[in-house]
Amino acid sequence: KELTIQPALQKLWSLAAGAAVILLHLWKRNTLLSIAGGTVLYMLLVRI
Repeated sequence: KELTIQPALQKLWSLAAGAAVILLHLWKRNTLLSIAGGTVLYMLLVRI
């Protein structure tokens, strides 16, 4: 079955993942790590 995500929560999760990308990049200065970390966080938040 397909889950319906509320638009407000989806925007919140997108912003959280985007913030994680920025923070990871500022902390480690590694683009691949930043993108992968943000993607993993977003996928985990969507699954909740």
